[in-house]
Amino acid sequence: MTAQSRILFAIDDSAASWKAVDYVADLAGTKPEAGIYLFHATASMPPDVQEFRGAEDAGEETELEDQLEMKQDRWKERAEKAAEPVLGKARSILQRAGVASEQIESRAAVLLHREDLIDEILRTAREFDCNTIVVGRKSFPWLKELLVDHLGEKVTAKAEQMTVQIVD
Repeated sequence: MTAQSRILFAIDDSAASWKAVDYVADLAGTKPEAGIYLFHATASMPPDVQEFRGAEDAGEETELEDQLEMKQDRWKERAEKAAEPVLGKARSILQRAGVASEQIESRAAVLLHREDLIDEILRTAREFDCNTIVVGRKSFPWLKELLVDHLGEKVTAKAEQMTVQIVD
């Protein structure tokens, strides 16, 4: 697939994302060769899973590092498993709309920090040669609208040579 036919769809379990699924299905319908990359980011890893207290003894330090790595692996496994229903539902909706299963790929990304989301979306889009990114947009009360940037706006500000579609 060419870069012109790759769409990264950043999805979560929000109403805005489910509304955007229909948009992506329509978009894919106009480009039957399009590849759709479903991207779901898990919640950020809790601090107690990111680091440990350390130890003065090298042997104990190594053991603690190994325990932390196992703890991180278990957390990532659970987080990725928790993303499966969201990705599966989106895939199912797209397929019912006529998108072929071989057109759809997916990934659940595990974030270390919540603020890594925008960079992870962009990194994944580049990794898979996507030039279009689609995100849903949740409406906020008017005061919050004035004070808070939406995910789509933040992605648009940092996206270079990519189109960002924000679905209201």
